[in-house]
Amino acid sequence: MFRILLLGMVVTFSRSVSAQEQTPKVMPDVPVACEQNAVYLEDFNVQRNIGKDRAFVIVRAGDGEGSAELKRRFTIVTKYLKKFFAASDDEFTFARGEKVAGQGRVEMYLGGKLLLVMLAKKGRIPCMNCCGYDFQRGRF
Repeated sequence: MFRILLLGMVVTFSRSVSAQEQTPKVMPDVPVACEQNAVYLEDFNVQRNIGKDRAFVIVRAGDGEGSAELKRRFTIVTKYLKKFFAASDDEFTFARGEKVAGQGRVEMYLGGKLLLVMLAKKGRIPCMNCCGYDFQRGRF
């Protein structure tokens, strides 16, 4: 029931902004990020399926993070998104990007255009869904 309601909200949202120039959505690592990121990911998936553009996911380390944190974030995010989108490797390109100032992040591009940035506190994984997922341990 929740997924149907969520999908309805995404389709309505997608239609309302499709004629407008979209700016990337940036979601900070806050308590409501799980629910909001779930909506943004559904919207991303709808746009991907409509346009059939290639999706790119770039995972970046932030201040005070090293290669171990980046590898962990990359592994968990990649595993979750492949499962969430039921995507094959030829539909998505996953990569580790250069380190950035501030918080680490997951950037999502569609056809080369940045659509979503999910920020993550130091050593953390961005929460991408609300119910029953433990992103910090990679359990979903």
